[in-house]
Amino acid sequence: MHFHVLGPLEVECDGRALRFSRSRERCLIVAILLEPGMSVSLDRLTALLWEDEPPETARRTVQSHVARVRAVLRAAGAHEHGVDLVSTGRGYAFKLPPDTVDVQRFRTLLAKAGATGDRWSGWRC
Repeated sequence: MHFHVLGPLEVECDGRALRFSRSRERCLIVAILLEPGMSVSLDRLTALLWEDEPPETARRTVQSHVARVRAVLRAAGAHEHGVDLVSTGRGYAFKLPPDTVDVQRFRTLLAKAGATGDRWSGWRC
């Protein structure tokens, strides 16, 4: 299973793309993936998904989005790939193997390149 967040969100499992039809579900996935190993609070997710004034139902709506994302992941067999969207005391986090997310793979490769000591290692992104 792979998550591609550099560009439009793409989630791929065993060679097939998973579909998340709601834009807020896609935003929720990316917001959580960009905080690897960290819990993203429900308040933070609400603020990210509604830029202006969140509706009174925002917290329940986020919980509904999480339930739908979990259902898609479960149907694709995400658990068998070590991927899980978990509830934490304050919010949500993804548990997943290292380098499952393209931005994490990029950071890992960048760190390896920096450790080579060649003339390009001074570049920073």
